[in-house]
Amino acid sequence: MKIFIIESPNPNDLLESRNERASLENMCSMFNHQTASFFTYSKLDFENIIKYISKVELVEGEKLCLHFSCHGNSEGVAIGPDFVKWKQFAKALLPVFNNSAIGKETFIILSACGANEQKITKEINDLTQLQREALHFPNYFFVYNQDEVSWSDALLCWSILYHQLSKLDVIDRTSVQNILKNIDKFGSLKYFRWDEGEMKYLKFTPNSRS
Repeated sequence: MKIFIIESPNPNDLLESRNERASLENMCSMFNHQTASFFTYSKLDFENIIKYISKVELVEGEKLCLHFSCHGNSEGVAIGPDFVKWKQFAKALLPVFNNSAIGKETFIILSACGANEQKITKEINDLTQLQREALHFPNYFFVYNQDEVSWSDALLCWSILYHQLSKLDVIDRTSVQNILKNIDKFGSLKYFRWDEGEMKYLKFTPNSRS
């Protein structure tokens, strides 16, 4: 798996060495994932990083993961001094959605407070059928299923997720659901999975059946 970690810390995070980027890079490398990371300090910088990443090339069967680590709430995320609402976040991801070679091979992780109330997948579900058919949406969005998330708890859960994904020969719905059920012992994750038949995102938490 190719993993890009995009992190936007606030000044206190930097001073207190509080981040996911460095730790996740080291752990993902141990799991034989190819990993690189970016700090981002503005909405424009954030958009340019996604455009840059959207040019990555995948070999057959390879997956791409975009891991976003930042502060946020139910309305969106903070990128430096800018607040990016979920609709704007979805628009920023268009370079990935437009790329048929990577769009459906992508996982997105939103590691931010309030990301359990993210509205990116709702924005996609609300598009017309013609609009949805013209784009290539990521297989999964993973979020921490709580309003408030500590860095250490999130880091533990994401590390387990990456470790378990590295062990799968085939990343299918049942396998991913089993991983989330096991992680639930340490912290609650949920996913939004793109369903080709229904042409929309379906939500799964460890006690649901979507």
